[in-house]
Order: sequence, then C-alpha cells, then structure tokens
Amino acid sequence: MPGAVLAAAAAVAAASVLWPRAKSTIDPKYLTTHYAAQDEGKTKEEVHKRRLADYENNKDISRSKFRRLKLAIGMLACAIVLAVVGVRLQTIIDAAIK
Repeated sequence: MPGAVLAAAAAVAAASVLWPRAKSTIDPKYLTTHYAAQDEGKTKEEVHKRRLADYENNKDISRSKFRRLKLAIGMLACAIVLAVVGVRLQTIIDAAIK
C-alpha cells in the first residue's frame, strides 16, 4: 500500500512539470506588423534581443521543472522498492503461516 501511495504522489509530481508554461515567446504577428517593412539587420537585432529577454525570463522555469521531474523519478523509484519489499515480506509471511 505505501508503494501505491508513493506512486500516486510521483504521478502528481510528474504532472506538475507541465506547469507553469513559458512566460513569453516571439509573436509572429507583431514581428510582421512592426519589422517586415524595416531592413533585415534591424529586424534580426530585435528578434535576438527578444529571444534573449525570453530566455532570461524563462530559464528559472526550466530549472524548477527539472527539479520537480527529478523528484518524481526519485519518488517512483522509491515506490517500486516499497512494492518489491512488500511483496517479498508478504511472501515470507504467507510461507511462515502455512
């Protein structure tokens, strides 16, 4: 039973990796309306600036997701160990009773 509970908790932790989503990305419509008529160098510079700003804003989210995923994997490994130990103990108890 403890293995099943820990496996369920691992599933919740793994599902939590889906949130939060990235805060911002490049909006193609904005690029089209504001930079399509300008020269290529200026457009590339603006796109690179925006991508760098997005990276800075979103890098902490990736670290948080990675920590939660590692936690979920560790919990699942512990759940497997608990399930195996439980089955072995139950087998020993059943053999001792007979």
